[in-house]
Amino acid sequence: MRGPSCPTPGVTAQMMARGLFTERWDKMWKKIRQFCRDEAGAELIEFIGVVPLLLVIGLIIWQLMLVAQTFVVVSSAAREGARRAAVCDMNYYQAAVNASPGYNDRKIQIQPSGGWSKGDEIAVTVGLKLPTIRIPFVNPDQVPMPWVYSKATMRFEGCP
Repeated sequence: MRGPSCPTPGVTAQMMARGLFTERWDKMWKKIRQFCRDEAGAELIEFIGVVPLLLVIGLIIWQLMLVAQTFVVVSSAAREGARRAAVCDMNYYQAAVNASPGYNDRKIQIQPSGGWSKGDEIAVTVGLKLPTIRIPFVNPDQVPMPWVYSKATMRFEGCP
């Protein structure tokens, strides 16, 4: 099957009379048609075109997995901090830090609703900055990443 760019020699009586259609021309036309039909290397061109797209899709999926992991870690850290504060362990900040390893940027605060009396609600809010994928030649500090916050509330059980 010839492509639209493959020429076909239209052999006419005039060409034969002038001697334009010779064996040499016939060989040349055969090589041109063979070259036009040859698809060697087409897979390589398609591969080169598809690989960057697949890499970008992979990086997007990886970043979404980091976002999901951050949501899980921040809720766990808030719950751990609230549990420690509810049993009168004033190490709630360290408990929230220990529950979120690997995150350098943290915001942790405690908010007692009415006071520190038994039965009052104590809310611990933890915020973690979303991690980014390190891409060469791109400074991650130039791209502002949002913070993920989680708030856990528990009843204060009182100090022993």
